[in-house]
Amino acid sequence: MWAWTLGTSCDRRDCNRRCPNNTRRADHGHSGACPAGGAWWIAPLIIFVLKRDSRFVAFHALQALLLQIAYMVLMGAFMVLWFASFFLGIAHHGGGNNPPPTAFFILFPLIWLGSMGLWIVMLAVAIVYGVKAGRGEWAEYPILGSLARRILKLGPGGVPLPA
Repeated sequence: MWAWTLGTSCDRRDCNRRCPNNTRRADHGHSGACPAGGAWWIAPLIIFVLKRDSRFVAFHALQALLLQIAYMVLMGAFMVLWFASFFLGIAHHGGGNNPPPTAFFILFPLIWLGSMGLWIVMLAVAIVYGVKAGRGEWAEYPILGSLARRILKLGPGGVPLPA
Protein backbone atom coordinates (compact mmCIF):
# COMPACT_ATOMS: atom_id res chain seq x y z
CA MET A 1 0.00 0.00 0.00
CA TRP A 2 1.01 3.61 -0.31
CA ALA A 3 3.35 4.82 2.41
CA TRP A 4 1.73 8.24 2.56
CA THR A 5 -1.76 6.91 3.31
CA LEU A 6 -1.01 4.17 5.77
CA GLY A 7 0.61 4.83 9.10
CA THR A 8 1.61 2.48 11.86
CA SER A 9 -0.95 3.83 14.34
CA CYS A 10 -4.08 3.35 12.19
CA ASP A 11 -3.54 0.25 10.15
CA ARG A 12 -5.66 -1.83 12.49
CA ARG A 13 -8.91 -2.98 10.92
CA ASP A 14 -11.02 -1.70 13.84
CA CYS A 15 -9.43 1.77 14.03
CA ASN A 16 -12.03 4.53 14.03
CA ARG A 17 -10.03 7.23 15.73
CA ARG A 18 -9.56 10.62 14.16
CA CYS A 19 -5.82 10.20 13.88
CA PRO A 20 -3.79 12.07 11.24
CA ASN A 21 -3.92 9.18 8.77
CA ASN A 22 -7.69 8.85 8.97
CA THR A 23 -8.28 12.60 8.72
CA ARG A 24 -5.99 12.70 5.69
CA ARG A 25 -7.99 9.90 4.04
CA ALA A 26 -11.27 11.67 4.80
CA ASP A 27 -9.84 14.91 3.43
CA HIS A 28 -8.84 13.10 0.23
CA GLY A 29 -12.43 11.93 -0.16
CA HIS A 30 -13.69 15.51 -0.16
CA SER A 31 -10.87 17.09 -2.16
CA GLY A 32 -11.04 14.32 -4.76
CA ALA A 33 -14.72 15.17 -5.16
CA CYS A 34 -13.93 18.77 -6.12
CA PRO A 35 -15.31 19.46 -9.56
CA ALA A 36 -11.94 21.02 -10.39
CA GLY A 37 -10.11 17.92 -9.18
CA GLY A 38 -11.15 15.92 -12.21
CA ALA A 39 -11.77 12.73 -10.22
CA TRP A 40 -15.37 13.66 -9.34
CA TRP A 41 -17.09 10.65 -7.90
CA ILE A 42 -14.27 8.19 -8.51
CA ALA A 43 -12.01 9.34 -5.65
CA PRO A 44 -14.71 9.24 -2.93
CA LEU A 45 -15.97 5.90 -4.26
CA ILE A 46 -12.50 4.33 -4.12
CA ILE A 47 -11.84 5.71 -0.64
CA PHE A 48 -15.28 4.59 0.56
CA VAL A 49 -14.81 1.05 -0.75
CA LEU A 50 -11.23 0.64 0.49
CA LYS A 51 -11.63 2.23 3.92
CA ARG A 52 -14.99 0.89 5.08
CA ASP A 53 -13.31 -0.28 8.29
CA SER A 54 -12.90 3.33 9.49
CA ARG A 55 -16.26 4.90 10.29
CA PHE A 56 -14.75 8.40 10.10
CA VAL A 57 -13.27 7.94 6.62
CA ALA A 58 -16.30 6.01 5.31
CA PHE A 59 -18.65 8.75 6.56
CA HIS A 60 -16.78 11.57 4.85
CA ALA A 61 -16.20 9.61 1.63
CA LEU A 62 -19.89 8.64 1.47
CA GLN A 63 -20.94 12.26 1.95
CA ALA A 64 -18.68 13.35 -0.90
CA LEU A 65 -20.02 10.51 -3.06
CA LEU A 66 -23.64 11.44 -2.34
CA LEU A 67 -22.85 15.07 -3.16
CA GLN A 68 -21.42 14.00 -6.52
CA ILE A 69 -24.52 11.91 -7.27
CA ALA A 70 -26.76 14.88 -6.45
CA TYR A 71 -24.58 17.11 -8.64
CA MET A 72 -24.80 14.72 -11.60
CA VAL A 73 -28.60 14.49 -11.23
CA LEU A 74 -28.96 18.29 -11.13
CA MET A 75 -26.61 18.79 -14.08
CA GLY A 76 -28.60 16.17 -16.00
CA ALA A 77 -31.76 18.17 -15.25
CA PHE A 78 -30.06 21.33 -16.55
CA MET A 79 -29.09 19.47 -19.74
CA VAL A 80 -32.64 18.19 -20.27
CA LEU A 81 -33.99 21.71 -19.71
CA TRP A 82 -31.48 23.13 -22.17
CA PHE A 83 -32.23 20.58 -24.91
CA ALA A 84 -35.99 20.81 -24.35
CA SER A 85 -35.96 24.59 -24.63
CA PHE A 86 -33.74 24.42 -27.70
CA PHE A 87 -35.91 21.95 -29.59
CA LEU A 88 -39.18 23.56 -28.48
CA GLY A 89 -37.84 26.92 -29.64
CA ILE A 90 -36.98 25.46 -33.03
CA ALA A 91 -40.36 23.72 -33.30
CA HIS A 92 -42.30 26.90 -32.48
CA HIS A 93 -40.08 29.18 -34.49
CA GLY A 94 -41.99 28.73 -37.71
CA GLY A 95 -38.97 28.65 -40.02
CA GLY A 96 -38.34 31.10 -42.79
CA ASN A 97 -36.46 34.32 -42.16
CA ASN A 98 -37.96 34.93 -38.73
CA PRO A 99 -35.57 36.10 -36.01
CA PRO A 100 -34.72 33.63 -33.23
CA PRO A 101 -37.18 33.49 -30.33
CA THR A 102 -36.63 35.87 -27.44
CA ALA A 103 -36.60 32.89 -25.07
CA PHE A 104 -33.20 31.89 -26.49
CA PHE A 105 -31.69 35.12 -25.23
CA ILE A 106 -33.33 34.83 -21.82
CA LEU A 107 -33.45 31.12 -21.03
CA PHE A 108 -30.03 29.99 -22.25
CA PRO A 109 -28.03 32.45 -20.13
CA LEU A 110 -30.16 31.53 -17.10
CA ILE A 111 -29.51 27.83 -17.62
CA TRP A 112 -25.80 28.52 -18.05
CA LEU A 113 -25.70 30.70 -14.90
CA GLY A 114 -27.53 27.99 -12.98
CA SER A 115 -25.09 25.29 -14.02
CA MET A 116 -22.05 27.48 -13.27
CA GLY A 117 -23.54 28.49 -9.92
CA LEU A 118 -24.05 24.84 -9.08
CA TRP A 119 -20.41 24.14 -9.98
CA ILE A 120 -19.21 26.96 -7.70
CA VAL A 121 -21.35 25.67 -4.83
CA MET A 122 -19.91 22.17 -5.35
CA LEU A 123 -16.38 23.53 -5.28
CA ALA A 124 -16.98 25.56 -2.12
CA VAL A 125 -18.70 22.68 -0.29
CA ALA A 126 -15.92 20.24 -1.20
CA ILE A 127 -13.23 22.65 0.02
CA VAL A 128 -14.98 23.62 3.27
CA TYR A 129 -15.87 20.08 4.29
CA GLY A 130 -12.49 18.75 3.16
CA VAL A 131 -10.81 21.19 5.54
CA LYS A 132 -13.18 20.15 8.34
CA ALA A 133 -12.46 16.47 7.69
CA GLY A 134 -8.74 17.24 7.72
CA ARG A 135 -9.20 18.79 11.17
CA GLY A 136 -10.88 15.63 12.42
CA GLU A 137 -14.43 17.02 12.66
CA TRP A 138 -17.51 14.89 12.10
CA ALA A 139 -18.97 17.70 10.00
CA GLU A 140 -21.95 16.72 7.92
CA TYR A 141 -23.39 18.27 4.78
CA PRO A 142 -26.66 20.12 5.39
CA ILE A 143 -28.96 17.56 3.72
CA LEU A 144 -26.76 14.66 2.68
CA GLY A 145 -24.96 14.26 6.02
CA SER A 146 -27.99 12.78 7.75
CA LEU A 147 -28.53 10.44 4.79
CA ALA A 148 -24.91 9.27 5.04
CA ARG A 149 -25.36 8.66 8.78
CA ARG A 150 -28.47 6.57 8.12
CA ILE A 151 -26.76 4.53 5.40
CA LEU A 152 -23.77 3.81 7.65
CA LYS A 153 -25.99 3.44 10.77
CA LEU A 154 -24.03 6.06 12.72
CA GLY A 155 -25.13 8.39 15.46
CA PRO A 156 -23.61 11.75 16.39
CA GLY A 157 -19.85 11.62 16.65
CA GLY A 158 -19.67 8.39 14.67
CA VAL A 159 -21.07 6.16 17.39
CA PRO A 160 -22.70 3.07 15.85
CA LEU A 161 -26.46 2.96 16.36
CA PRO A 162 -27.90 -0.05 18.15
CA ALA A 163 -29.36 -2.67 15.83
